[in-house]
Amino acid sequence: ATPVFVEHDEDAIYSLCSNAQETIPIKLKNNVNVPNAFSIDVDAPSWVALSSDRFVQLNNTQEKTVELNLNTYSIEGDFNVLFDVESYFGKVVQTENLTLSVENCYEPNIITADGKKKVVIDFNPVKIPVEVTNIGGKTANYKVLLNSVNFLSVEPTYITIAPNQTGIINIVSNPNNYTQRGAYDALLTFEVSGTNVVYGDSLALTIVTMNFFDRIYYNYII
Repeated sequence: ATPVFVEHDEDAIYSLCSNAQETIPIKLKNNVNVPNAFSIDVDAPSWVALSSDRFVQLNNTQEKTVELNLNTYSIEGDFNVLFDVESYFGKVVQTENLTLSVENCYEPNIITADGKKKVVIDFNPVKIPVEVTNIGGKTANYKVLLNSVNFLSVEPTYITIAPNQTGIINIVSNPNNYTQRGAYDALLTFEVSGTNVVYGDSLALTIVTMNFFDRIYYNYII
């Protein structure tokens, strides 16, 4: 019994983006009129995994779709995947080769206007401009999310940036009477609309009662 792969072409090249979670569906079909059981073996990098059990039982002419799950976080380059199917009796009945080409499509590089990742602010409302440069190879429509304390927000929440171009977003600080002096992290997450690509970066913010001596001290250490 020979299962056939109908979901992709032989030696297919899959173009993927880094920092994404993707799936590749592969359909198996038992091409004969008797039931059979098959084992699946995947020879691939550690970030590629089979989503289902390695053993598949198919009735006569039955089809089943299995998936390869891919997590391309911090991955770039070309990779080869061998997909082997063996019958219950141990005979290899089909081997498929897939090439995964992973590139940096949309990666944002963020930095404050003064080039620092640490920012000192006082208790007055303020906007902190942050430069976002798309160092990937494709135009990105970023959805910008901020995970931080409730007196911090981000605007705009959507921004489109072409490759090697820079846009500006603002971290908005609006502390109230209950805000405590201290250090806070502002984690920025960039989701690329229309894809499964997500990037994260963070800024460290220190809020102080910015008197004369505070300015001297914090400007010196940061």
